[in-house]
Amino acid sequence: MHTLIVVFETGGREPTHRLRNFAEDLARALEGGDATISFDEIDRATDHIHVHVQATRLLGKVQRAIEQTLRRHNLSAAIRRQPKIKR
Repeated sequence: MHTLIVVFETGGREPTHRLRNFAEDLARALEGGDATISFDEIDRATDHIHVHVQATRLLGKVQRAIEQTLRRHNLSAAIRRQPKIKR
């Protein structure tokens, strides 16, 4: 299992509820089993979330889902260019 860490670099410009709404939408988009996000973590999120990816072969697919969801929420400029990958 791999963990993508999506770090928001907003400098306090984005309200926390927008980041949490993004994370909830992403969790719904990933419900097919490719990756998971803890809803407890979403409720506590202020500047980052952990996306737990089930297999290495799914990393690209999950990263694309993250980018698409960021665009839908107009948050593309608010994160680091590439999420960190923690194994």
